[in-house]
Amino acid sequence: MPLHLLLRVLGVRVISARKVWAGSPYHWHQPVTVSQHGVSVHRSASGTTITFPSGHTAALPADAPWQAITDSTAVRQRGAGKGPKQTHGT
Repeated sequence: MPLHLLLRVLGVRVISARKVWAGSPYHWHQPVTVSQHGVSVHRSASGTTITFPSGHTAALPADAPWQAITDSTAVRQRGAGKGPKQTHGT
């Protein structure tokens, strides 16, 4: 089974180190933990716990709808990977 289909069945999609989609009914019989991009998502019949690389944690109840969860504590770096800004003087 392709990984993206398994994650879809589990109700988990890790977008980045700052954003995860999770929720929907959990039909798996055992608890499952998925780790990707430094994010850990633990799903079970009792609910979902998401731990971001920053240490921020979010918890969803077992009956939570499919939704986006973002790490609001992470500092986003602007211009990462870009060279110095050039200015033209007159």
